[in-house]
Amino acid sequence: EVILRLASERQQAALAQADAVLASAQAQLDTLAAGARPEEIAAAQASLDAAQARAARLQEGGRQADVAAAQARLQAAQAASAP
Repeated sequence: EVILRLASERQQAALAQADAVLASAQAQLDTLAAGARPEEIAAAQASLDAAQARAARLQEGGRQADVAAAQARLQAAQAASAP
């Protein structure tokens, strides 16, 4: 049972990270919508949609592989958005 709790805690952490990516994508979209080219807005919208889909999958109880993949995508997104 302790293993299940640990997995659940990992899923909660992955969900929190996915929520952070989602918030970041939404902020990026909002910024671009205030004065960006249509291509930039479309790319930001796609990023937001993907983040929402990942968050939804994790909320439904993603598998450990899903959680690890989400964490890797989060790190990549954070690295790409760093100034």
